[in-house]
Amino acid sequence: MTVKFDLDPTVPRVVIIAALLFLEGFCIPAYTVTQQGRFPEPVEWLTFVFGAAIQVGTYLLSFLGFGKSEEAKK
Repeated sequence: MTVKFDLDPTVPRVVIIAALLFLEGFCIPAYTVTQQGRFPEPVEWLTFVFGAAIQVGTYLLSFLGFGKSEEAKK
């Protein structure tokens, strides 16, 4: 078996990975708080969502390319 890198991921694959990253970024801190024996406060829920959104945003920004467009090159 060989390892092959897919340098051109499909849109569904990117969306699935982004959703899983969001869930991971949201659930792990929430799980940590509940393991302390208490329910998260509303501001903590907001922090969990904000942190997860930053993770997903960073992931999605990795697919943006920077450079001159084809029209600008001519």
